[in-house]
Amino acid sequence: MTELLPPIADVIETATGQRLMVGEWPGDGPTFVFAPGLTSTHRNIAGVAAAADGALRIIAIDLRGRGCSSKPPAGHYGMERHADDVIGVMDALGIQRAIVGGHSMGAYVATTVAVKAPQRVTGLALIDGGVRLEVQGAPDADVLLNLLLGPLMERLETIYSSPEEYKKAWYSQPYVKPNPIADQYLLYDLGLTREGYRAKCSYTAALEDWRDLINNPSTIKRLREVRCPVLAVGAERGITPDQPSILGDVHLEKLREAIGSFDFVRVPDTTHHSVTLSPHGAKAVSDALCAFAKRTG
Repeated sequence: MTELLPPIADVIETATGQRLMVGEWPGDGPTFVFAPGLTSTHRNIAGVAAAADGALRIIAIDLRGRGCSSKPPAGHYGMERHADDVIGVMDALGIQRAIVGGHSMGAYVATTVAVKAPQRVTGLALIDGGVRLEVQGAPDADVLLNLLLGPLMERLETIYSSPEEYKKAWYSQPYVKPNPIADQYLLYDLGLTREGYRAKCSYTAALEDWRDLINNPSTIKRLREVRCPVLAVGAERGITPDQPSILGDVHLEKLREAIGSFDFVRVPDTTHHSVTLSPHGAKAVSDALCAFAKRTG
């Protein structure tokens, strides 16, 4: 992997009225517009950008409520609004056509973009997400959130004394092993307040978006409306190593029923987070995206 460089970053004000932090890793190849996950930021794709080494132009966005983007109050989130924001960023940057993709929740956002603006999307990349989650026995979205993402959500309301304490808390969970990609991601993820350090993601934003994902029945309907080529990249395991993959056989069958054929890459020895935040995961995702870009243009 080449040197892990930060992106060229700037705040863009879109026609949707949001101020969104956008990072760009320049490249000579096709443009890839990236939406990160539920509590994540644009730095989630930094390792993939380093591995691509200029073969792709990568544009990544702090979605509203995350990172250094604006944080509107409750009632202003959901996949439709995020998709409008992504299209707004493309407009602001003069991007007429691009591969659009996302990791985790960002895959649902990218799918919505592909349906709302099909003429703008040359290919759709779903990185460990995009197919409706179903966990038997979970009575509602909030219980499911606690089951799957309890520590990740708790960190959004926790005050840390230092970046080192934050990294220690993160690495105490079995999401990803310490490495330079994850280190850079975590340092950007953290903001300094009067009380101390805390994650930049809004708890309100994450909770509202999660409820939209779980309670909105239109996920499969959106997939059936996708008309561009699709790449799916799945981690070997789930949020933690003891959980099944988020893109397991059942989910891939649902994806196949919805859209027909698609490219698929399974990344060995990865979890939901390490598929982009570990060196070998980032390299595998980069290779898959570059091959997909050659095929779709």
